[in-house]
Amino acid sequence: MPHMQAALDFIAAHESPWPRDLRAHLESGAFEPAPDNAIMGPIRPRGPVNAIITRNGETLGRVGDTRQIDQTFSIAKSYLALLAGIAVADGLIPDIDRPIRELVKDGGFDSPQNSAITWRHMLTNTSEWEGELWGKHDRIDRGRVLSSEGRATKNPNRVLQSPGTHWEYNDVRVNRLSLALMHVFRKSLPDIFAARIMMPLGAAEDWRWEGYSNAWVEVGGLPMQGVPGGTHWGGGVSIHAEDQLLVGQLKAAGGVWKGRALVPAGWLEQMVTPCALNPEYGFLTWLNTGRAKWPAASARAYCFSGAGGNRRRQHDMGRTRGRPGLRLPLARPRRAERGDAPGAGGRGMSWAAEKTHRIRWAECDLHGHVNHAAYLILFEDMRVAHWESLGQSFKPGSIGPVVAQLNVRYLAPLAFGDTVQLCLRVPTLRRTSFTHEYVVLKDGARVFECQAVIVCVDNGTGARIPIPPEARALMIERDGATAE
Repeated sequence: MPHMQAALDFIAAHESPWPRDLRAHLESGAFEPAPDNAIMGPIRPRGPVNAIITRNGETLGRVGDTRQIDQTFSIAKSYLALLAGIAVADGLIPDIDRPIRELVKDGGFDSPQNSAITWRHMLTNTSEWEGELWGKHDRIDRGRVLSSEGRATKNPNRVLQSPGTHWEYNDVRVNRLSLALMHVFRKSLPDIFAARIMMPLGAAEDWRWEGYSNAWVEVGGLPMQGVPGGTHWGGGVSIHAEDQLLVGQLKAAGGVWKGRALVPAGWLEQMVTPCALNPEYGFLTWLNTGRAKWPAASARAYCFSGAGGNRRRQHDMGRTRGRPGLRLPLARPRRAERGDAPGAGGRGMSWAAEKTHRIRWAECDLHGHVNHAAYLILFEDMRVAHWESLGQSFKPGSIGPVVAQLNVRYLAPLAFGDTVQLCLRVPTLRRTSFTHEYVVLKDGARVFECQAVIVCVDNGTGARIPIPPEARALMIERDGATAE
């Protein structure tokens, strides 16, 4: 594919003009001068340019180390939009056109300027919220013009308009949305994002969403750290391209992953619906309405975008012009990897769950080798997550999935620091039991495999009981299990 190679070469040759020392860059006044540019959260040097391009789930090409962790700046804004959709689906936000003050009682939406602000206003950057949060006043980003970022002064004295009548890219206001969502969930947003999106996607464990040192608040009587919608003043989301790809594949798949709806499809459509005041923007997502932003791309293209060349762009037909940080995912079910020898379920059967894992010291013996029992603990975590993905729980009185049998083979040793792929699938099921196959892959080759028999029991009596119908249906239709 000569055109694809040309695109990859272009990406490699056009690294972000930002220096790799991000702290020095921000402190030099990249966004604003001192003292408003004071860094409040973690900041790290960025790595070299890297990108991954896919179409219909097939990887067409890569540039650099696509497992390199980097801070992604405003891409976190689009993640906040995904979390808002989950809050709506959970009934925590009944109506995004109602004032936020009806649900959030922390004083941030009580003033005459802020009292009419709705969730939609916040999601479309039209809120005109006024105030200070975590040591930063909204005036810092008033009058901000992205096309001249770092080259022109802002206008901190701009007169505020009524909510919903003026569009402005303002990071303090996005952070205010983040805090409001944390109040609604009554849990930390990184925990919600991990449980509801990243873990079901099988993302690696090395991504993080970090807050400012002064962003601790009390929610429901517990201390929680708020997180920003970017890395403007440090913190934010640090993640590699391959996990960003998973989030993009989820969006391309309409919010459904392996038969499970993680984000409502209707919400994802709202995210890419043009804002009335800025047709190139949806819900914290950049759009290509009228092909104005990227003329060579589809008018339906959209982008999760962050400063410094961070991009996760989606095209409807997978055509692209290369640029730093480009990710271009479309979805296809993940198939078994190289080294997946025939076993329960056979070669090529899709994994029901996958995750990348870096071996921790606590999992090793005195010689730095992984202890034999550690493998079983790793898959216990996956077994629990899979049971919950079937709509089941571990609450008192619920059906208990009990391990009745394990058949284990250790094929090659692992050591501290090794990065491996943990895989689970459901080959067969009967009336009251089902089987799991667990596999650890290193560089595509099997190093551990295990067959498990799981029995459903009544936790009160210990008697065998039938697999719940909804769980049975999902294991057959979604996970590919064969009924015996």
